[in-house]
Amino acid sequence: RRRAAEERRRDRAEERAARQRVREKIERDKAERDPSPLSPLCPPQFAPTPPAPPAQPPQEAPAPREYDQCRIQVGLGGLGDVWGVLGAFGGCPD
Repeated sequence: RRRAAEERRRDRAEERAARQRVREKIERDKAERDPSPLSPLCPPQFAPTPPAPPAQPPQEAPAPREYDQCRIQVGLGGLGDVWGVLGAFGGCPD
């Protein structure tokens, strides 16, 4: 009985280890096939932002802005982008 139980435990441990190796292999294969956008293998798809201009001395606080429009950009993958402007209170601006 003890030998059979030990053998089953060993078999289960070996199966768990084999499953873990398969999971790790799958993850490695996924990473090789589909590199993340931050990977050095993947070329950048957009231009880097220019460095921020040097900070200027503090000035008076500007008057509160009134937001009456909303600009929206939708990426279409390899087809480019679509831009739109919506009115803040529904409908399109005149």
